[in-house]
Amino acid sequence: MGRHRVARDRRARAGVRSRQGRQNGIVGPHPELPNLLFATGFSGHGIQQSPAVGRAVAEWLVHGRYRSLDLAAFGYDRIPAGRPVRELAVV
Repeated sequence: MGRHRVARDRRARAGVRSRQGRQNGIVGPHPELPNLLFATGFSGHGIQQSPAVGRAVAEWLVHGRYRSLDLAAFGYDRIPAGRPVRELAVV
């Protein structure tokens, strides 16, 4: 194997950009698979929202419900029901 070269461009950023078109992530249990928890689809907001989402998912895992932050509005069930969460402060 040859040597691997690493690109060192300090002007670039990498990450997965969500294309779900719903502006906000999906958090919480799947309605038919309760052992499957979502914490996905945040696009560029993920780094900002990750502390709150991590706490909410940890509470769900330990207590079976949200305790300090109710993120039910971001649940998966809103997708098939056609209930988007609109963020009004997007710039």
